Amino acid sequence: MHPAYGGKIIAQAYDTAAFKLAADDLLQSARANILFHAFAVGVAMRSETVIDAILIESKSGREANRAGAFIDCSGDADLARWAGAPYEQSNKPGGTYYTSHMFRMSGVNAATAAGARQLIPKLMAEAENRGEERFPRKGAIVNPIVHKSEWYANATQQKKPDGSALDATNVDDLTYGSSKGGGRSGRSSTSSTRTCRISSGPTSSIFRHRSAFARHAASSAAISCRSTTS
Repeated sequence: MHPAYGGKIIAQAYDTAAFKLAADDLLQSARANILFHAFAVGVAMRSETVIDAILIESKSGREANRAGAFIDCSGDADLARWAGAPYEQSNKPGGTYYTSHMFRMSGVNAATAAGARQLIPKLMAEAENRGEERFPRKGAIVNPIVHKSEWYANATQQKKPDGSALDATNVDDLTYGSSKGGGRSGRSSTSSTRTCRISSGPTSSIFRHRSAFARHAASSAAISCRSTTS
């Protein structure tokens, strides 16, 4: 959200396939070592405040990657939490943002779709009046991307049966959202819900690890190790 735009969310539509190619070129031109198809699952600490290695899992097995510095790009402060940094996550009603259904469409007639932003809220209101649904968001974001016939939609937002927002750091909530939302849009995305608070000293986590798999990876000594330069 940007204060210069009245607190509204600022979004930029782009071609995801083209972005991936551009990002790859950027990293390769900087001579970065790229490792695809690997997932971070924990850390090994050198001390209470210094990370020694990040633990990853892939089809090649379990590895520990060492570096002089680590950048948390998880979107949910996963690395910071694994390292024991204090963080806050609201469990109050309205304390977390609703995750959204997002999908792309091709072969769109731009002239016909131009009124979608006005029409969709009207149809949603009619569905609520009929008692068919209760939507967390009263409207949708529908815009062309790069090609005039390709559009993306960000609509309806997801909720749990009790009406509360999904916890995007809880694998059960993510599974529920994907199974329910996938049937409607074929694709869903999540928003960040965890905020890392910068302070000194470790803290205990009140949230369970994302999976038992992550706990096992963090505790097992049977790992290979690779080092990278910072």
